[in-house]
Amino acid sequence: MEAQPQAEPNIDPETGQEAGLVVRGEDGDPVMSPLATKMIEIESFERVVEGLKMAADGAAHLTVLDFRSSATWAQRKKILDNVRKVAVQKIGAAQVLAFEETKDVRGTPIEWKAARHRWKEGLRQAAGGMRQMGSVWRQNILYSQIANQLESLADAAKSDMVSRLKDRGILLPPGYDE
Repeated sequence: MEAQPQAEPNIDPETGQEAGLVVRGEDGDPVMSPLATKMIEIESFERVVEGLKMAADGAAHLTVLDFRSSATWAQRKKILDNVRKVAVQKIGAAQVLAFEETKDVRGTPIEWKAARHRWKEGLRQAAGGMRQMGSVWRQNILYSQIANQLESLADAAKSDMVSRLKDRGILLPPGYDE
């Protein structure tokens, strides 16, 4: 039997290491790519908490602005505050002391479009943080399910508003549901 020739390794001229492998530093640890981002668990938790806070603030403004559904928006705000409280407790004691429930709007609320954008963007950020948590905890499906529930909450609020307007016979312009 003939010995098969070994292919010569493809050496990267910049690093001096074999191309396609994990680049390691002098200490033996992998060197992070300048294009990569490092994901830390606490940052994912903070993204969830801040997203829930933003969504609850949007709900507080929509409680005033959407007078036909103010009870629904108040309930959504309370639910998001409760979920945020649990997330803050999971982070640690220092953040629990700083936790405050979302206050009711005093004075003039922000405009409806901005409040709705804050609601949707907050839920999107919280869902993204939950998906990051799923990655940190080795693809834990629970976090992905919670992210799906947060996204469906945003969709439910959108469909509530659109169906109410359509029931009244109002034609909706293109892009209204964005």
